[in-house]
Amino acid sequence: SALEAKLAPREAELIAKKPTETLDAYAYYLKGREYYYRYTKRDNDNAIELFKKALELDPDYALAYAGLGDAYGQLGSRTKMWGISDSEAWIDSSIAASNKAIALDPNCAEGYKALGLGYTGKGWYKKGLEANMKALEINPNYGPALGNVGYRMMNLGKYDEALVYIKKGLASDPMIPNNYLSVGFAYV
Repeated sequence: SALEAKLAPREAELIAKKPTETLDAYAYYLKGREYYYRYTKRDNDNAIELFKKALELDPDYALAYAGLGDAYGQLGSRTKMWGISDSEAWIDSSIAASNKAIALDPNCAEGYKALGLGYTGKGWYKKGLEANMKALEINPNYGPALGNVGYRMMNLGKYDEALVYIKKGLASDPMIPNNYLSVGFAYV
């Protein structure tokens, strides 16, 4: 009000939207995201448990499903590194949880980003790119999706374009360690 800023109708809608009415579910979700971005098996397992606790409190919490989609996708994509089998089952679970998030909230950028991770785990790089681009259509400054678009561009051999998205993702969310790694990969 003091700045007399004018919001676009879509921006006002996003600001007014409450993802959950349950404060404890929200707290579990945030803590789950914190663990998810540490990128270790133990922390990813903790994230899964926290997202599940959020869903116990609010079974229609789209962001918690998106978190599960991300965590299952991470588990599926890192199975070799972490010595886990059944990567296909985890990737399938990632896609299912991500689609549940999108079904509950078609404007859930986090759901589309998670779906992109699941698709990538299947080796479907173009579909992964499309899902992440949909996330950016909903939220143009969503750092994790920006970084993932950069990764998908690298998968497709488009390194100059990748670098643009990765740097924008890094600027938008400097707390995501993978974005720093991605800049190096793009240059290499």
